[in-house]
Amino acid sequence: MTKNKNYKPRHNKWKNEYERICYIVNGGVYRIRNKLTGRCYYGHSLNLRDRFTKHKDRLAVGKHHNKALQADCDEAGTVEIFAYEPLAATTDKHLGQLLENVLIYEAQEKNLNPYNVYKSNEPKQQIQSSLWEITNKSIKEQN
Repeated sequence: MTKNKNYKPRHNKWKNEYERICYIVNGGVYRIRNKLTGRCYYGHSLNLRDRFTKHKDRLAVGKHHNKALQADCDEAGTVEIFAYEPLAATTDKHLGQLLENVLIYEAQEKNLNPYNVYKSNEPKQQIQSSLWEITNKSIKEQN
């Protein structure tokens, strides 16, 4: 049997680490980080790969819903100034939303000027309490 010189093992098919993680983990919390300024956009999705693709496509055509993110993309002239980074894996939509809110809240508290704004009326303690509830429920279900 002759070996195909063009053969590449399956694990080498990903262009970068985020693609590898998105292939393994469907849902989760993510950030889009401006590589030039460090400014971040946080989000969650039940399908990270599709969500990253939608963000890139909308930025590329000038139709992203986040005006500040779009403005930075337009100024740079490319979507490649952004790093698309999965941060936590979850298939629980409520947990994803809570984690996203925590990240946005923390970024605002630290004056990091995130692209998105903390959307919840819940104070930080209530978010943390909700996270503990979900975690405890998950642990109980596993036992």
